[in-house]
Amino acid sequence: MSTHIHFMGTDYSSVEAMPANLRKAYQSTPLSLNGTDYASVEAMPPSVRVAFEEAYKKDPDEFEDMLGVDDDDENDSEDNETAAPAWGGPRPPGAVPVPAEFATVTSLGPALEVYPHQGLKILPTFGTPGVSVLVRYRDGLAYRAGDNVVHAWQWEEVVVIQTKMARHPAKDSSWTSHEYTLTKTGGEKLILNDEVKGVRDAAEYIKTAVFKLLRPSLKQRYQAGEALAFGPVTVHKQAGLQLDGQTYAWDSIEDIKVHHGQLNVTLRNRQKHAAHTSAIPNVELLCQLIGVQLDNDQLATEALF
Repeated sequence: MSTHIHFMGTDYSSVEAMPANLRKAYQSTPLSLNGTDYASVEAMPPSVRVAFEEAYKKDPDEFEDMLGVDDDDENDSEDNETAAPAWGGPRPPGAVPVPAEFATVTSLGPALEVYPHQGLKILPTFGTPGVSVLVRYRDGLAYRAGDNVVHAWQWEEVVVIQTKMARHPAKDSSWTSHEYTLTKTGGEKLILNDEVKGVRDAAEYIKTAVFKLLRPSLKQRYQAGEALAFGPVTVHKQAGLQLDGQTYAWDSIEDIKVHHGQLNVTLRNRQKHAAHTSAIPNVELLCQLIGVQLDNDQLATEALF
């Protein structure tokens, strides 16, 4: 039975399965935040703990600087080292066991998490393979789809992630469906949906890894005055935002927010315009660029049935 680590509201199968920024925070004692040391996240006052967690969600790139975490591993004690599990076949240090057919994947570093088939059969979008088994690695992902062939993608190859979520009402409680479309540089696509167990958590890890690579270039291009297209939405630092074929200057816009799967733009003259977030590639990066606070739950539309 694997031992799960509960840290900042999330369960992880191992320390290696944590995102790098969180792993450093978890392994640091004490945690330094704004000049004050805390023995652990749990030891923080509630208001400080909320700020601590929100800082990571808002901008993972600046998270390490806020923590004051040192990368020096010289003080690590070997006394508490635990040998790698003896089961599951040979694998790199820190890796979890993977299904036998994934043993040929050796170019993506250690395997961090396996997301098995859920037992459901969901019809994918025509022409785009739906993943049935997913393995997340340090440097990318590997998956098996309908052809039963294992495909491996590096994080650097992924250029677009689109999110389609819907909240379905039910008599006792609602449930949410998830679909994530990933696109490589050459145009190849795959679909992750609820056919994979834990697909939402898998998608969040993937977004963190991919967006960390895409974000610096987009920020630089935006600050340099380049118009950046995100599907139906184009943004320009000086000119404003373009939607529905019309450009709106920044000072003509009263508010922009994401609500129930829509990017809603309200003008100061009270006119409203909207785009479905499922049609906006990398909508999270768009929101970060122009200062829109995004709650991932608001990416879900409200299904009628």
